[in-house]
Amino acid sequence: MPGSFLLVAAVAAVLTPREVVFVETASARVVRRVELPGEGLDAFAAPDGRIVVPLAGDAGTAVVAVSGGVERWPGRVFPLFFVEPDRMYVVLPGLLATLSYPERIPIARMPLAGVAGARRAACSADGRLVAVIPEDPGGRALVLVPALERGAPVRVELGGEPSLVTLAADGAFAVAVPRRRGPRHPGGACRSSRR
Repeated sequence: MPGSFLLVAAVAAVLTPREVVFVETASARVVRRVELPGEGLDAFAAPDGRIVVPLAGDAGTAVVAVSGGVERWPGRVFPLFFVEPDRMYVVLPGLLATLSYPERIPIARMPLAGVAGARRAACSADGRLVAVIPEDPGGRALVLVPALERGAPVRVELGGEPSLVTLAADGAFAVAVPRRRGPRHPGGACRSSRR
């Protein structure tokens, strides 16, 4: 229609060690800086636009709104959002829980033997697969959980301590493992595989 226009303003959230910075993407202008109650480990965009930030140590989890408000949840939560906007997966000691969002009411639980917590975690967009880097210090494994099928978790031993993991919609995953000093291994620092 002549003379009509649509203005879309997108805001990105950038995590620094001690704050979340909201930036307008079109102009690269900082909209707001929000101080965190501890060191942020990762940032997750919630379906309602808030940013969920698990904090280092026992500092809990910060939930940050673009308006600048910060809600604090007890415990360190790595929320894994997928196509269901009112649900999230959360890795807790010994289990993968499906919780309602934002209320955090338990919906389902799946045992994760030997997993005391998550240092990092990711899930596929459809929620079928969850990948967990266990909290074990010096750990060299990744745990893959077929969440929707309620299948048995699979532990994948790695050549080093993993630092990041990501999952594609089709179940493919990539894990970042820092290079060790000494002889180089084919494939470098990042290995990927299909489920």
